[in-house]
Amino acid sequence: MKIYISGKIGNLDMADVRAKFDAVDTMLTAAGHQVLNPLDIHDHPHVPVKNPSTWAEYMLNDIAAIFDCDAIYMLHDWQDSPGSRIEHAICKEMGKQIFYAATDLI
Repeated sequence: MKIYISGKIGNLDMADVRAKFDAVDTMLTAAGHQVLNPLDIHDHPHVPVKNPSTWAEYMLNDIAAIFDCDAIYMLHDWQDSPGSRIEHAICKEMGKQIFYAATDLI
């Protein structure tokens, strides 16, 4: 399954954010999933904005990645992030499988 990771990034220390997302990336990869980590997607050929510099451009890339996924994995702090709430709403409307870090082990 191809899974996108969603969680709070803005206004946090980027070393902490990287550690948080990489830990989930490693866990999902070890479980046999293909992972799209939003910290790493901006260099991939399928994203529309090659050098994002604004929140809107990052979100455009993230949404493009979500369309290429089977599911989304919501980190524990996703509700504190406007971007994650948008990603969650898109996945819900598209009928994609949604996993929650607080309750789901996959």
